[in-house]
Amino acid sequence: QFSTITAADIAAFGDNGDDTAGDYAEDIYDGADVTVCGIVSEIRSKLTRGNQMMAFMTIEDLTGKIETIVFPKTYLACKPYLYEDSILKIDGKLSFREEEEPKLLCNSIMPLADAKAGTAKSCICGLCSEKIFFSSG
Repeated sequence: QFSTITAADIAAFGDNGDDTAGDYAEDIYDGADVTVCGIVSEIRSKLTRGNQMMAFMTIEDLTGKIETIVFPKTYLACKPYLYEDSILKIDGKLSFREEEEPKLLCNSIMPLADAKAGTAKSCICGLCSEKIFFSSG
């Protein structure tokens, strides 16, 4: 069954009813567990030294974009969802390094339509304990 996802769906996914979804700057730090919903605008696959596939994706939402790193274990489990224009819910950890843009280290991925319907399970293990949306401005 095909499901249409709108910009309102992405914006409302983490809304707690008080119009503050996406505005949790005090919770954004290196290693923070985050949930990001957005569209894959770019994806590059790469073979690791251990001969396993991984990916570098750019995820965009209505407020910005963030580079997302998908390591081999997650890549293998979630490969069917990894393509341009895919609309995803991603759980992971933020990584900050000096003089670099923040990155999201992916732990699990699911299509946003499945997350919205409550029918999918994360493809690795569990969801993050915090539900915050990251905006790079």
